[in-house]
Amino acid sequence: MQLNTHRILTLLLFLTPHCAFSQQTYNLQHNQIQPENTFKQPNEQQDANVFIGCVEYTVSYVVVPTEDSERRDKAQFVATENKKSYGDKRTICYNANGDWVHIYGNSELVDKIWYFTDTNEEYTFFKTGILKFSLNDMPEPEGFTGLAIKDVIKTSETKKLLGFETVRVTAKIESGTVTNYWVSEELVRNPASYKNNKFGYADILFSAVRGIPLREEKNVSDFLITVKKAVNIKVGEPDKEIFMLPAVDLYQW
Repeated sequence: MQLNTHRILTLLLFLTPHCAFSQQTYNLQHNQIQPENTFKQPNEQQDANVFIGCVEYTVSYVVVPTEDSERRDKAQFVATENKKSYGDKRTICYNANGDWVHIYGNSELVDKIWYFTDTNEEYTFFKTGILKFSLNDMPEPEGFTGLAIKDVIKTSETKKLLGFETVRVTAKIESGTVTNYWVSEELVRNPASYKNNKFGYADILFSAVRGIPLREEKNVSDFLITVKKAVNIKVGEPDKEIFMLPAVDLYQW
């Protein structure tokens, strides 16, 4: 999720020893007897346009123009570090359950982030081989502020992207960050992928945005804009292997 970067930067140094918290998904996957993964198909009550598949993105980090040279240099430094840490390519896949995985390309810090609907757990796998998880049952866990949503507006501005008609939805949060999402009614996000996810008020945000973004522009305090642009869409159930967690030591955020 877009909020994952904040979580990683804030809590990277705080590791809890490997033990049994609420890591239901991890335990299930790594029991000696592993049940075959089965995926629930969208039911009749779900939107017929619920997206199952993968979207590939390019990611760029744009410094907001300013005559303040010190501010500009700081923004350029952050842009360079973000590109190194999180890469300039991203693939996001959704299965029929609503589970999702973010795959980071050309990244030196993060490899993958998973979210599982059945347990409301999010897992981050780092390039160092560390796997961390959280139970996303609080909108602002300790150490997080300013994430509350001030406004979500569906504008009349439209744009055709990858053959889909999209509309711009603008979300503003208390910290001052403004994000524009370009979404299509033909690519609807499975409500299961966010309805129980409280972290960063994701449940509220994505119930308003609804669609799979084909373009996303995140403006942090008119300092740096992160642009995520869809370049390819693959429709169909993703390989179940990409939703399997690595068998490594597990830590809690």
